[in-house]
Amino acid sequence: MQQEKLMASRVYTFDLGDDFKPLDETVDEKDFYSGKYLSKRYISKEVLEKAFQGMKLMRVEHVFAKITPPEFQAPQYSNYVVFGIIVTKSETKNTSDNRSKFLKIQLSNFKQQVTVTILGTAFDKYWKLRVGDVVAILNPSVYVYQTEKGKGFTLSLKNSEGFILEIGRSKHFGKCKSIKKDGSVCDTPVDTSKTEYCDYHVEMHVNKTASKRLELSGSFRMFSPTEDGTKQAMYMNKKGSVSGGGGGQLVTDDFAPKYDRKAEMGRLYFSNPDASRAFFDKDYSNPNIMQERKIRKEKTDRIAKERKLREKLINLTNSTVLKNNEYVESQELKETKQKITNVAFGAKIMNKIGFDPTRRMFEKPNNDEGTIKSIALINELKKESLKKEMNLKASVEETLEKKRKWATNEKNLKLYRQGDSITKKSKPKLKPKPKMVELSSSDDDDSE
Repeated sequence: MQQEKLMASRVYTFDLGDDFKPLDETVDEKDFYSGKYLSKRYISKEVLEKAFQGMKLMRVEHVFAKITPPEFQAPQYSNYVVFGIIVTKSETKNTSDNRSKFLKIQLSNFKQQVTVTILGTAFDKYWKLRVGDVVAILNPSVYVYQTEKGKGFTLSLKNSEGFILEIGRSKHFGKCKSIKKDGSVCDTPVDTSKTEYCDYHVEMHVNKTASKRLELSGSFRMFSPTEDGTKQAMYMNKKGSVSGGGGGQLVTDDFAPKYDRKAEMGRLYFSNPDASRAFFDKDYSNPNIMQERKIRKEKTDRIAKERKLREKLINLTNSTVLKNNEYVESQELKETKQKITNVAFGAKIMNKIGFDPTRRMFEKPNNDEGTIKSIALINELKKESLKKEMNLKASVEETLEKKRKWATNEKNLKLYRQGDSITKKSKPKLKPKPKMVELSSSDDDDSE
């Protein structure tokens, strides 16, 4: 009953007036209905306002909000108009029964696109539609199709059920300037006011750049949802929610290249181009690695020569300074220090102490006495490491030594204070200087 009521008020053409004449004006303005800027206008604003009076105006994004799964019902309006830019136009094809011809166009807002099939008598009338024009389609039918992936829909015009109105030429319509692997130019439509390249090639460029930077390389990429190699996007329904049963709709991106999931599973990722080349070419040697190896070898040889030279000088001069050098320290002593450090103090004990007591072991001693103290500290740590329980409190000897130093300091301070007071008492007093009196002129007159 409701459907019959809607169809009773339906119209099949726009009322443009008896004196309507198409225009071809060069403009630079934003179209109110499609929301896109025009470089040319074919129909004046006044005529459009009159033609669309009393109709529901819908852009491409509104189509996906109104036509939702699983039923994909047509919008429940007597008359509605769909606005969009024609971004692609297929070649003319024959129907399965060869009785008529048809073609498909893609209406887009540069973010989403919907397919419109034109066939029957509508094909004879609108087969000359131009790519890049902003159009308005009156009451298109909704065609629901079923595939292995699930249900989908397209809009269609056949016979005299719809009407297409060409509003003007889109100012920012363009094609991606990237070059494909086969040498052809990418024909994906783009909004030239924002970019000159499609999302796919921007993503490819970002991945290529990220592979050259170690901090950006990894296993995460800007993948969008895919199903059987076809990219998809999620759009909200008329309730404005993607949660709940059927709250959102996945729409395929017809312009994105097919994504081969099987090939992607076997793909190898490398941190840099040199690693990739070395993996596939057995004879390839990374020049950076060879240079680093050369530098390390030169450093090792230089240290070995320095050690031999110092050992010879020690034997000749018996110099203490040369003995206390890191180059001539025996490897056995170094290993012993490192072993004791690891055993004596664990990470938890280090945190409780607040510092590393073994740091002094690795400092360069200035004389033989420093070397003896270092060895004594090592032996002391050996004994402590064998104990099951460790006491980090000060020993009795250390406590007595601190008390002795404290008593000495107090005694010296008392003597210093006493000496200061004696000095103040024995200091002689200075006689005050005589004051000078200056006589004024009035005093002289009185004396006379």
